Amino acid sequence: MATIAFIGLGQMGAPMASNLIKQGHQLHVFDISQAAVQTLVQQDTHTAPRAPPMQQKRQN
Repeated sequence: MATIAFIGLGQMGAPMASNLIKQGHQLHVFDISQAAVQTLVQQDTHTAPRAPPMQQKRQN
């Protein structure tokens, strides 16, 4: 499965990210709300301290 950087875990983003995790993808997530991030960390995902480092992890 793919490794995906996901930015934004609001009303739309959180369910989308959760579905990607359920499908077996590895996520690196970022949101300005730590509570939103922590919810997904419990689902075996990784966090990024800020958005720019996530962009550097992108693979072509």
